Amino acid sequence: MLQRFFCSLVTGVQVRSVTIVKSREHRLYFRISPNHGRYWLRFWDKYPELIELAHKKYGAVVESDGQKFFCPEFVSKDDMFEWVGDITNLTQGKVKLLRLYTGV
Repeated sequence: MLQRFFCSLVTGVQVRSVTIVKSREHRLYFRISPNHGRYWLRFWDKYPELIELAHKKYGAVVESDGQKFFCPEFVSKDDMFEWVGDITNLTQGKVKLLRLYTGV
């Protein structure tokens, strides 16, 4: 389900799988395989306002020491999925179903 969602947002980049990964700083992000960097570079180009939303509304980290991250890194799974709900206009119920479906 997450794979289909991320595939629909950015065309022209293969999305074989989407996993939730914890960074060295203990923040969470969506890992897009097989080409994580390419996917998120296109996402940044197409939807800079959605990256800004992740940062301003959900406290996601999007850069460090002036270097942009490939993708937003969230402090909690709740914030990650609320952001997904916001950018797809999902209801709270559907966001909860998505979390259940992905085992989060």
